[in-house]
Amino acid sequence: MKETPFRKHIPALDGVRAIAVLIVICFHFCQGFSHEANAFVGKIAVWGQTGVDLFFVLSGFLITGILLDTKGSAHFLRNFYVRRILRIFPLYYITLLSLYLVLPILHLNQWTPFSHSVWFWFYMQNVPATFAPELASGPNHFWSLAVEEHYYLVWPFVIMLLNRNRLFKAIGLAVAISLLTRVIFIHYATFYFTLARLDGLAMGSGIAVAARTQGLSRFCSRTRLLLAILGPVLVLAQILAGGEGLPVVQIVKSTLIASVYACVIILIIENQCG
Repeated sequence: MKETPFRKHIPALDGVRAIAVLIVICFHFCQGFSHEANAFVGKIAVWGQTGVDLFFVLSGFLITGILLDTKGSAHFLRNFYVRRILRIFPLYYITLLSLYLVLPILHLNQWTPFSHSVWFWFYMQNVPATFAPELASGPNHFWSLAVEEHYYLVWPFVIMLLNRNRLFKAIGLAVAISLLTRVIFIHYATFYFTLARLDGLAMGSGIAVAARTQGLSRFCSRTRLLLAILGPVLVLAQILAGGEGLPVVQIVKSTLIASVYACVIILIIENQCG
């Protein structure tokens, strides 16, 4: 398939990343707002947790773009993993060392049994977070880093082995796996589980592939229509079923939210690069 020239750096996406971080922070800050005077703020702030979905879509787009742009180059895999390790590992492991070793020595935190911390050292903390939270003690908000690392571990090999037509099939399969996982493990906290969070990463990856093959302009009208439909549907679902824990909502909401953010990112990219 013929490749479409693509502008590599899109400044507006830096702003999108910042928004994703800020709304997640807002969500955590306002979680305790149950007082009547703050109840409305709390209901609005709950949407902040979708910042993770936005970040996953954005991450899928950026990482897949890097992989596609460097595919076939010398030391393709080595260069990718070295850059990821240097970007993430130092600060991550300094944080864990501080939490599990330095702070207990200074009597600022309790000692954590190694069996409870080992999940974090190997980026597997989202597994007990899903199935047995009592087995792991640590910074629970690091679950999203585990999802990202699992994606980094597998996706470069998929990019390397598949042509771009087959990549779209792999992306569709990833979304289907997310939905199926949430059906199978409906009684668990699949919000944290890697296989249940592939849809956002996959959609972002699909945008990167489309941008470099077909271009995104042909999708803009359909994207606006989809956004106009899904946006009100999600707002209405939150008003009518928010906090009810309905199984069908738990199964489809991440995919729908990721779809909304994918539409937003497509329109931003097209506006910046079109």
